[in-house]
Amino acid sequence: MFDIINDLELFVTIFLLLFYVNILREIGALYYISNFINNKFKRSHIFIPMFIGLIPMPGGAYFSASILKSFSTKNVDLLNFINYWYRHVFVFSWPLYPSLIVAMKILDMSYPQILKSTIFLSILAIFVSIPFVFRFKAVEKDSEKNSDLKPFLPLLIFFVSSLFLKIYLSIAISFISIILLYKLKRKHIISSIKNINYKILLFIAILIMYEKIIYKLGINNMIYNIFKDYDVIVIILLTFLSGVITGIEFATIMVSFPLIKDLLNTYQNIFLAFSFSFVGVILSPMHLCLILSTKELGARLIKTYRYIIVSTISLTILVIIVYDSFNYFVQ
Repeated sequence: MFDIINDLELFVTIFLLLFYVNILREIGALYYISNFINNKFKRSHIFIPMFIGLIPMPGGAYFSASILKSFSTKNVDLLNFINYWYRHVFVFSWPLYPSLIVAMKILDMSYPQILKSTIFLSILAIFVSIPFVFRFKAVEKDSEKNSDLKPFLPLLIFFVSSLFLKIYLSIAISFISIILLYKLKRKHIISSIKNINYKILLFIAILIMYEKIIYKLGINNMIYNIFKDYDVIVIILLTFLSGVITGIEFATIMVSFPLIKDLLNTYQNIFLAFSFSFVGVILSPMHLCLILSTKELGARLIKTYRYIIVSTISLTILVIIVYDSFNYFVQ
């Protein structure tokens, strides 16, 4: 009975999450946030994909790429990399991402608990590519003046409340703030429900069945008993390969985490699993964001991959260093 309740809670949470993201798009939050950043930050080419990344959507780097096209630059390959990389730095630490919700369910952890591991990955991902950010030079065209902080408020309410409440309750509270701040019309709500990507809910159903089969057959226990002395190698290989093959964050978590659940018994190992999931996904040629961003900016994929490979190698080195001393940071 308890498992059924947990499964239903996951379904409800993902449904509300998808609906909430669509509502944010309906009210033009992405547009206002990008204009605000353009006007307030000197290096907006890094902040635009970062902040737009707070509102998950399939191929989301395409939207930020369409904004970054306003930059006049000779190095569109570097701009493409910056857009692609920084669009994903919060993918495993921001609670609007289905990948994080799925991981919380599999590991039976709350958001504050899982954030103890994933926040370090986001910090490393942000800073590892800073040298490329400062190498980038461009002239930006004027954008519409906008100093409205209103679009940030629902996201702030959502984040703060998610530290103390269940994610679906945080979404509900943030949605109430949207109703109070904006004149939501019936058509916005209907459109948001119609535009929900129901394939994700289908994948969640598959995940639940897949997870139950894994646990019923004891495959996770078998992997733990055989490979517990080689946990680091197994975690790295399974998460990295799942990321490269799928090119989708939550699919990577769905495929790999149930298999290695018993190995993810420390914050240290959870940090490692998320880190190599990120590296695998970001390197994947199957990643829709990379394909769409490259096409929109008119960049060259091979040239963009040079920056991606250098950054992932640097990130991997830092992850290994942090992993060895992780217990000093998290107890």
